[in-house]
This record gives sequence, C-alpha cells and structure tokens, in this order.
Amino acid sequence: MKKILFLLAGLLYMFASCSDGGSDNPVDPEPTPSPEEKASITLNSTGLTFSAQGGEQSITFTTNMDWTLSVAPTTSGATWCTASATSGSKGNASVKFTATENADYNDRSVSVTIKAGTASKTFTVTQKGADALLVTSATFNVEQAGGTIEVEVKANINYQLEVAETAKSWITESNTRALTTKKHRFTIAPSEELEKREGEIYIKSGDKQETVKVYQAGGAILMLSKNEYAVSSEGETITVDLKSNTEYDVKLPEVDWIHDLASTRGMSSHTLQYVVDANETYDSRSAEIIFLDKNSDLKDTLKIIQAQKDAIIISQKEYEVKAEGETIEVKLSANVDYEVTMPDADWVSQVQTRGLTEHTLYFSVAENTSEGERKTEIAIINKDSQLSESIIINQEGALQAGYTDGVVCVKTGGTMKELLDDDYLSITTLKVVGYINGDDVYCLRKMLGATNFSEAERGKLTILDLSEATIVEGGGWYYEIASPKKQYHTSNNIVGRYMFAECLNLQNIILPNNTSSIDVCAFYLCNALASIVIPDAVISIGTQAFQACI
Repeated sequence: MKKILFLLAGLLYMFASCSDGGSDNPVDPEPTPSPEEKASITLNSTGLTFSAQGGEQSITFTTNMDWTLSVAPTTSGATWCTASATSGSKGNASVKFTATENADYNDRSVSVTIKAGTASKTFTVTQKGADALLVTSATFNVEQAGGTIEVEVKANINYQLEVAETAKSWITESNTRALTTKKHRFTIAPSEELEKREGEIYIKSGDKQETVKVYQAGGAILMLSKNEYAVSSEGETITVDLKSNTEYDVKLPEVDWIHDLASTRGMSSHTLQYVVDANETYDSRSAEIIFLDKNSDLKDTLKIIQAQKDAIIISQKEYEVKAEGETIEVKLSANVDYEVTMPDADWVSQVQTRGLTEHTLYFSVAENTSEGERKTEIAIINKDSQLSESIIINQEGALQAGYTDGVVCVKTGGTMKELLDDDYLSITTLKVVGYINGDDVYCLRKMLGATNFSEAERGKLTILDLSEATIVEGGGWYYEIASPKKQYHTSNNIVGRYMFAECLNLQNIILPNNTSSIDVCAFYLCNALASIVIPDAVISIGTQAFQACI
C-alpha cells in the first residue's frame, strides 16, 4: 500500500513541474540558488610616467562588474592629471590620462584607484620635474691679490664645469671635502697685470649652459719676497728679491752701515744686493729701505735688523691667543747658543718636531675655560751669559653666554632668544657676540619688526651691531615665501637672501667682520635703513640687495 502511494506522489510532482505556470498551477517551488560571483579587476600596467612636458597616455584593464575610477587630490589642490572616464560597464576598458606641463623642478605624482564591486586596484601616475641648471650668482669681482670664490649651482641634472681657455692659468677649482656636491670653490691667483682681467666659468649639461663671469682688478705690483732680514753682528751681503710690473725708485736709509750694490731700476723681477757692515757695538740696530712706485703711492719696505755682539733677536715678542687655545710659532735669530726657560704655568708647553729649523720654536697653548684673561712669559737665555729675550703670551677668557647691558653673548647657535630677557621685543639697541644660526636670525627679524609677523609680535629694535658675531649654518629657516613655498636657511659667513628684508625698524646695522658676501634682496624694503657698515672681507653683493631702501 505504501509503495503505491509513493508512486502516485511522484506522478503528481512531475505533472506540476511540467505545467505552463498558469493559474492551474497554484505553487511554484523556489529554484536552487547559484554561488555568488567574486569581483575581480585585471590591470595591464603598474603605473604611468610622464615627462616634464606632459602629454597623453592610456591604461587598459578588465573587470567582471561595473567599475568606477578616481584620481586622488594633490596636496596643493592643483589638478595636473585628468582621466577621460571615471566609470564604465564590466568587460575590457581603456582610459586615457592627460598630464599638463610641469614647470616645477621637482617630480610629482598622484594615485589612481579603480573599484569594481568589492575589488579595487591602485596605481601611481608620476611626472618628472623640469630640467634645471642655475647659478645663484653669475658675477664675481675679485681683488688684485686673488682669493677664493664659491659658485653655488642648483641642478637636478648632471653637469660639467669648464674654465674658459684664456682664464685657466689664473682660475682653478679647489675641491674640499667640506663642500656640498652643488657648491664649487675656485681659487683666483694674484694678478700681476696692470689692467683689469676677465674670465669665465661654464656650467654645462647637454644644450643647457650657465656662465659665471669673474672680474679681477689689476694694478701696479711692487712686492718684496721678504720684508725683514736679521743680520749677525759680523755683517754680510744680503740678497733682496723684488717683483714689480712698474718702474720704481729706492730710498736708502740715512745710515753709514748699509751700502747699495749697483742695480738696474727697470720693470719685472729684480735681485738686489746690499752690504751690511759689521756691528762693533753691543747695541742692536735697524734701518729701513723703501721701494717706491714712480707712478702711484704704492710702496714696500725692507727692514734690516742687525744684532749686537752676542745677540738673540725675536721677530715677535708678544702673542694674543684665543680662549680655544692654539699652537704658536716663534721665529728668532741668534748668534749664540741659547736655552728656553718655561714659565711655571701648566697651560703652555713647548712642542718638539723633527722638521723644525734650528731657530724656529713652537709652543702649544691650551684652551682657557675660565672667563678671565691670563698671561705668561717665556725666556730665551744665552747659555754663556745673562743675555736674554722674552716672549709674552696673552690669552683671552672663554666666551660666557648671557645678556647684559645691551650685549648678548651667544656661545651656541640657536640659543639667543633664551639668553635675552622675557621682554626682548622691547630692546631698541643690541650687540651680538658669538655664533648665530637660522633660529637666531628669525628672532632678530621679529625684534626688527619684520612685516611677516603680526603687529603684536614685532619688536622695537632699531640699532644692531653684529661686528663680533659669526653667521653659521644650522637651525630652522629664517624667511619663507608662501607661493611657491620656499624657505631660506643660513650659510657660513653670508648675509643670506632676504635675511633682513622688510625689517621696518632697522635704522643702523654693522655686519659681521668675517662676512664674505651679501646675497640677493638681503635688505629689501628696509625703509628706515640709514647706515650700514660693510666689512672689507665682503667680495660680492647680490642684485637688489638694497632695493626700496629709501
């Protein structure tokens, strides 16, 4: 019986399944569900790279679901990369990307994301920066005596340096480990020419070239190879080498113990001889021979020092030593055996070296860590008599950080603000001694009423003496340009670009004695500036350094 019922039920099910689904079929059974399809994206590239000139490139991909594409926003908000489509249907797709020209010298990039269902792929579009080959200063004026210039090159491409063929004899590059890879130091030889001379340095990279011009003053030369001769009491004939590119006269001293051997007074180098008679007295004696340019005030002086019988002559008898300590060289002339008697001071010691000549002595002076100055005396004594000479050594005290009576001593760059009083914005006159970096210059700008500070933050400083200060690299930026954003930092012995720009209170300033150059726009818009002392060490002043200084 159960078997028959089971067969009838099966027939009824088959009949229901084969019906046309009309009203005669009251129940439609649910179909068996298929497994859910997994979202996928196949990207045919890992990213795009554009040149600085920009252009168009395409990327292809495949999805099994409808997709969307988004370009991430840049930090500056600028849109330099755009896509031809931001959405599409599943299947194969191609999207074109357009990049505008990159005028900046830095590379830039942006992320692009493709999404399809729960799947996503991200790749990067990169654009190279514009090629740059720039020099911060294209002209250098050098004194006749020569010196060193530093050419700073800003480049993001490889380049070569070349000195013009006509200037290779007097302009040479002098590389040092301390220089960065984009700063090049050139040594300018002394000029022996009467007229001004000009040379060029080329910075080349492919078809790009920057030219640096070097101008060196000419002038008359009248130079002795040695300005002082020590002669024994027995007398001798001395030989004097004189270099000159002009006609000259010789003025002999009015003494009867120096005689000129006949010589020609023409141009070029000369070897002159003078006879010094024996000194029969027990007193030393000296005289000067003066060489005079016939066409100018140029002159050079030869000093002859003759010893008395049994004499010790020291060319320099007193030395000033900095607190940091150093080794001093003492040159002496003696016609007797002598010994050195050291003082009872543990901070001075004699240095023995094999390479020294018989009459050259070296003394090492240790660092003075105390605030006060100190002094001692070294005696050079004749072994056979009491004849002696003395050397006096004076050493300055260590720099003590602090602020008093309008003078701030900055022992470590970046600490000036903490050394000043809390009401430092009320200071009207200030002298700075020691080392200042970017943080200290930032503080000085605020005290000088720079316009990039709010009125509440501007000080009252009008007179600034930096003669005994040294500008050093380090610390933060002291001046910032908002657009395009650029920050300026300190460099050793350079009054940097915009360093005192827009300091409305500044009336009088004395620059550091070791300043080597004043950069572009250093005092731009200093409306109240009435007086500035520029030291002799400065060899270049940038364009617009004092623009709008009424």
